[in-house]
Amino acid sequence: MHSPATIQKREGEIAPFDRSKVELAIRKCLDAIADDPLLPPLWNRPSVADLADRAIQIAYGRDGSQTTVERMQDAVESALMAACEHTAARSYILYREQRAAARADFISPDVRAAFAESARHFGTPL
Repeated sequence: MHSPATIQKREGEIAPFDRSKVELAIRKCLDAIADDPLLPPLWNRPSVADLADRAIQIAYGRDGSQTTVERMQDAVESALMAACEHTAARSYILYREQRAAARADFISPDVRAAFAESARHFGTPL
């Protein structure tokens, strides 16, 4: 499968698409649930490369149009679900929620600097 050239990051910048990042995310997700005795053996499950192919096709479609990191992650979830990897998909969804919460709690250095600058001019903190 031909990989797309670029992807749009969360901040809006366009970056080179790196298929290995998709495969790494899927591999980590599957590794996280590997010890679950209720899951089928690894030899009876789709490969990481196959799951990545499915996710990339879902995210970019047949025309290879531009997509975003968020849409790519949604496509990984869809690919896992379509492959009946429901436990893996649930694990991936929970991980994404944890990362989103961590990003929401993060205050960038630019924002911190803006607050510090405003404190110099205003008597009450923002």
